[in-house]
Amino acid sequence: MNNQHTENETMQKIRAHATRTKRFTRLALLFGFAAIICSLLIVAGYAAMIRPKQKKIMAEYLPNLTPAAPAHPERTFNAEQVQWIMIQANSFSIMFVGVAVGLLGAGTLVNVAIVVAHRTAISDEIRTNLSEMSASLKRLA
Repeated sequence: MNNQHTENETMQKIRAHATRTKRFTRLALLFGFAAIICSLLIVAGYAAMIRPKQKKIMAEYLPNLTPAAPAHPERTFNAEQVQWIMIQANSFSIMFVGVAVGLLGAGTLVNVAIVVAHRTAISDEIRTNLSEMSASLKRLA
């Protein structure tokens, strides 16, 4: 009777652990897919909304700039052009952050897949061992 009670407690603990692991796996999958979707939205939003406006503004504004008389004749520096170049660089960096987030999301999904595969293999091994131990205990009793 004591062996049966211990076996039931063990099975309950294993089921509770499996349930908790499944919840964490679902949560990790949710976050992974959310990261990939957000990164795709960032990249698509940049390509569809920001980049065309930047091209239009730069095409209209930069050719009309007249360089101011430089304080130092050896230096030619146009602040407006530098500002536009930095705005473009910042936009590209935002796009690269979106791509990086997508790659991290994909890495999360790969890790979740590995964990799920190992969890399944370990659960199968535990079930096999428990059934063998239960059979051995029944033979001894």
